[in-house]
Amino acid sequence: MSAEYFHVQLRQEVHVAIPVKSTVEVSGHSFEHICPVPGVDPVLLGVVNWRGHLLWNVDLSDFLGVKADIADSLPLVSTRASIVIADGRSHRRLCCWVNRLVGMMTLTEHQIKPVPKKFPASVIPYSAGWIKSEIPLLVLDPIAVLDSARWHGEIAFSQSA
Repeated sequence: MSAEYFHVQLRQEVHVAIPVKSTVEVSGHSFEHICPVPGVDPVLLGVVNWRGHLLWNVDLSDFLGVKADIADSLPLVSTRASIVIADGRSHRRLCCWVNRLVGMMTLTEHQIKPVPKKFPASVIPYSAGWIKSEIPLLVLDPIAVLDSARWHGEIAFSQSA
């Protein structure tokens, strides 16, 4: 069985596949609309008014523990892409900022392999596997991101349909 994925790039040439079926919107707003919220996990950039509800924004590179390099020390720019992921069960949503939207791809179940132990431990709980190719590609598990213990007691997700 095959499924569609957004192919995105994070810092340091880290590539990630995000399932289209877990995506609500791509590049819907810009950084200047994010309202910072003090006292929350540092990977949370803040909230925006999205379709009449508060939507939390996270830098996916920071969340997955991809370290910044010198080129990433520049101020946030609105040329980066945002992808709103959702949990179809409870309608939780989270906007994930990535460095670049590379394109779309179709993957089959047999292409996705278990993540090898050489990957950083910080990415393993949030991955559904990886694709071994010219550019190694981590397959994101959006439900694991939304279920992260980092958010429990810290943020309230929008529950709109």
